[in-house]
Amino acid sequence: MLAIWFIAGARWMAALLAPALFLVFMLPLWSGAIDVYTNPLQLASTKVAYHVLNLSGFSPIMSSPTEIYLDRFTLNVEVPCSGLKLMLALTAFTLFFLMIADLRWWGRLAMIAFIVPLCLFINGLRIALIGMVGNAYGQDAGLSFHDYSGYITLLVCFFILFWVARRLGWKG
Repeated sequence: MLAIWFIAGARWMAALLAPALFLVFMLPLWSGAIDVYTNPLQLASTKVAYHVLNLSGFSPIMSSPTEIYLDRFTLNVEVPCSGLKLMLALTAFTLFFLMIADLRWWGRLAMIAFIVPLCLFINGLRIALIGMVGNAYGQDAGLSFHDYSGYITLLVCFFILFWVARRLGWKG
């Protein structure tokens, strides 16, 4: 920002503040956040998946905080399935969207506050669906669904965020 101010002046610096701060998502400084938040998100996603499976009529058994047993399939929720990558991607997308969307200040705050619950629910739902597919169609089907379900959940999150933005007054 100082370089922009020095070369182009204060007006340019103010105009480029939001896009320049958005570039923070590309810096390798997220390792500290990943270390701190991965385990709590992993545990929370496992609990959400357990409750979704329970509400869906399955009889899941949690033998450890990150392991769910079904009749014919075992879910081991490992660190990559914590949902942190989904949360970082969705946060970056939401902040970019808020830069171009014309929402009121409370709508912007609501969108930002909606990120964490949405990610936890969608990631827990993803884990539960992996368990359902694996339980119904076997280990290979569950693992195959695991490989592609991340893309599906990201698209579902984008559609939900667009729907929320419409309800908050976005006319785009």
